[in-house]
Amino acid sequence: MVSVLAFAPEPAAAASAPLVWMINTKALSLLAGEPGGADLVAHFFNTPDTYVMAPRDQLAQVPPRAVAVINFPSFAAMRAAFGAGRVDPRYGAVLYDCEAWKFTPLEEQKNPVYYYGLAAELVHSHRLKLIAAPATTLRKVLLVPTGPGTYPPFMRTGIVGPIAKVADIFEIQAQGLLPQPDKFADLVRNAAGEARAANPKLVFLAGLSTSPSGRTVTAADLVDAVARTKSLVDGYWLNIPAKSEFCEACEEARPAVAAVFLRQLLKTAAP
Repeated sequence: MVSVLAFAPEPAAAASAPLVWMINTKALSLLAGEPGGADLVAHFFNTPDTYVMAPRDQLAQVPPRAVAVINFPSFAAMRAAFGAGRVDPRYGAVLYDCEAWKFTPLEEQKNPVYYYGLAAELVHSHRLKLIAAPATTLRKVLLVPTGPGTYPPFMRTGIVGPIAKVADIFEIQAQGLLPQPDKFADLVRNAAGEARAANPKLVFLAGLSTSPSGRTVTAADLVDAVARTKSLVDGYWLNIPAKSEFCEACEEARPAVAAVFLRQLLKTAAP
């Protein structure tokens, strides 16, 4: 595995990055293994406006200027970790990833606003930032189905504003709509409007993925998604998923797609 720290820090390049990013150490390592990938990591992700999710044993892989993030799929796990003193002081932010899946207790899925409120109290008491990322799959728990396997749009849950109000950073997990660019942009636009109305100081991110739920997208699709939404957001959560218990529909990771996407962003940002 190529270390994501196998590059010389380039403060001047990193400082020019126009977007806030969120990414994990696995994705950074995959990117660093691509041709020219170490330079992409240094430019885009070695910045104080990058949030890098890292297990405790991978904290050394977080670029030196980035903020390390600890990720919890449930408030129960978060509370237990803080209570046992297992949250390393090197972390600067906490991500609460509440989804309609086996890793989030059903009680939390049914009451996300309440549990995000508790998470905010706990995280802020430790002087850390809270990153809220309620998944769009929560509509399957919070809304009445309109037909077999069909539910109203996520925004009808009404949870975006109340959760954004207590968070420091809010990420809309819109990546599942990347194959439908108009719907992707509409969700980002609507969520950003509701979130910022509730919390004007909020940092708002949108999700991008090289393989959302196993579906194929191209670097051009990602570039288009950014072009459609860049004026609406502060940045993006870039996912490079592979098949795992967290994404059973995914197949092999596709870091080359992310590398081409980032190189294209560099070209479009050049004067």
